Amino acid sequence: MTDTFVLNALNQPVANGLQPYRGTKSGGWVMAVGLPFLLIFPLFGAFLVALVVPSTIQSWSEEQRLRIAGQPATAIVVDREENSDSDGITYAVTYQYQVKLATGEQGSFERREPVVFDQYQSLEQGATAALIYLPEEPTVARLANNLKSTQANVISLIGFLLVWAIVFCGLPVYFALRLISGWRKERRLGKEGQLVIGELLAFQGRLDSDDDYSIDLRYRFHAPLGKIIEAQATGVYNQLKGSDLPIGTPVAIWYRDEQSYILL
Repeated sequence: MTDTFVLNALNQPVANGLQPYRGTKSGGWVMAVGLPFLLIFPLFGAFLVALVVPSTIQSWSEEQRLRIAGQPATAIVVDREENSDSDGITYAVTYQYQVKLATGEQGSFERREPVVFDQYQSLEQGATAALIYLPEEPTVARLANNLKSTQANVISLIGFLLVWAIVFCGLPVYFALRLISGWRKERRLGKEGQLVIGELLAFQGRLDSDDDYSIDLRYRFHAPLGKIIEAQATGVYNQLKGSDLPIGTPVAIWYRDEQSYILL
């Protein structure tokens, strides 16, 4: 059994029948570090979607109500803002307006509203502007020429956010499930597998850019139920640097079933 080829030297006791295969030690670390890291993405993505979508829908709903039941009023610009960030320059104006309340009294309100550059230029401080507001909810108001959200725009935005959420959240979840599945498969292989000896069918070795000896193997073995299985494996084996493995060399396999086995 000592002449049996083992790709990973740590598995030599397994190939010699001295201990069972316990899987790769790195698997637990990958689960401990990789899984929480992957799950951060869907949590963050869900937070952003929950933050953006409701406000977008609310804004669209308010503008639809203003189009249907809005009443005209006059606003006075009291402040202007121009902000620069990595996404570009944004503009906003703050205005005050007075409207008659349902009680018959006069109500005074102030609102800050994002605008485009052309609107920003035309709305100097102290200028008046046409306004539309809801009589039953006077805090809901828009500059008359700033009712630009349409149903198509909102649907496009929500569609984009959903696609973004799927890519941002779906892919990490998919990789997390793959990680969990691989870890469980490795554990079951270790617990339920058995040692099988096969033979080398083909061998190719080459030096890589790091001067490591990378090898490609093709091997076959008889499964416990009699089926002949052929498979391939790759790895780094510097002990063989400059030489080849003879065809027919015994190789050690840890086998559970036809879908779950590994060259030791």
